[in-house]
Amino acid sequence: MKYSLYLFGSHARNDNDDSSDVDILMIRKGNSAIHQAMIEKKMSGKYGKRTSISTYSLQNIEKYFTSGHLFAWHLYNEARYIDGSDGIDFLHQLGRPHEYGNYLVDLNDFILLLDDINNLVTELNIGFEMCNLYTVARNIFFFHIYKKFGVMDFSPYSLFKRNISSPIALVNYNEYKWMKASRTFGSVDVLPRHYAQLKQDVRLLMVWIKEKQRNGEL
Repeated sequence: MKYSLYLFGSHARNDNDDSSDVDILMIRKGNSAIHQAMIEKKMSGKYGKRTSISTYSLQNIEKYFTSGHLFAWHLYNEARYIDGSDGIDFLHQLGRPHEYGNYLVDLNDFILLLDDINNLVTELNIGFEMCNLYTVARNIFFFHIYKKFGVMDFSPYSLFKRNISSPIALVNYNEYKWMKASRTFGSVDVLPRHYAQLKQDVRLLMVWIKEKQRNGEL
C-alpha cells in the first residue's frame, strides 16, 4: 500500500484551541488493513489521543479534485504534508482543483440543515443540535466570506477575523468557542435551559441569511 499523510484543520491553520482534535488525512493507493492500522497507531502515538485520522483512497481524492469539490479546496489551501511511503506526496501531484462551482447547492444543504434543527430540537437532544448549529453557522459564515470577498477561509473564526458582526446572540467570540467545544463529548455542559436560546439563535440566523441573500452577500 502506498500512502501520503497530511495535517489539516485547525492545527494546520494554527487556530487550534483546547477543544481541537489533531486532524490527520491519509490518502492511500491500494489497501492493507494491517499496514493502515500500523500507520494510524504511529500517528496517534505522535500527536496524542485526540488525533482524528480520516482515510481516503487516492481514487476518491482525484474525483474531488476533478470536480472542484469543496473538500478538495480545503485540502489544497491548508493541508500540510507530513510523511509518505517513498516520499510520495499525492496532493502535490494532483495540483490545483477544478474551479469550485457548487456554491448554491452546498449553501442550500446547510440552510436545509438549519430548518431541520429548528424543527427537531428538543430539551432532550439539545447537545446534539447545538453541535449541528455550530456546524451550520461555521459553514454559513464561510459562504458569506466567499461570496463577499472571494476568499476561501476555512477557519471557524473567519467572521470574527474580519470584525463582521455576528448574526445570532449566542455567537459572540467567547460563546462561539463554547459552542465549538460542545462538539467534543463531555467538554461542556449543554443543559435544557439552553433550549430557548438555541431556538432564538436559529431564528436570528435564518433572518440574517435572508438579509445577506437580498443584499447579494450570500
